[in-house]
Amino acid sequence: MTHQIARLIAALATGATAAAALRAGHDDRWLVATAYAAITVMLFAFARHEQQCATAARLAAVHAHRVERLRRPPADPPDMDWCCELWLLTNAAVHTPGCPEEWS
Repeated sequence: MTHQIARLIAALATGATAAAALRAGHDDRWLVATAYAAITVMLFAFARHEQQCATAARLAAVHAHRVERLRRPPADPPDMDWCCELWLLTNAAVHTPGCPEEWS
């Protein structure tokens, strides 16, 4: 959230200084226009840097979440103690020929 607010402020300030640079250039105040243009470039560089920091932080958070998710042991598979499909479907009443004796 901090990065978003900083980028918004930097973008608004960049727009304002760019407008001031254009207005100063229009009024033939070239030194002031050059100063405003330099400030505009620095603010743009700051906004870009903030955007890169936010992207890096977001990617680091996603990477940490993935690593944590892969570190967890997998859930145990459910116990499937049944002999054959026919036995399962008939509620243990009928077996398919060839089922082991311990299931009968």
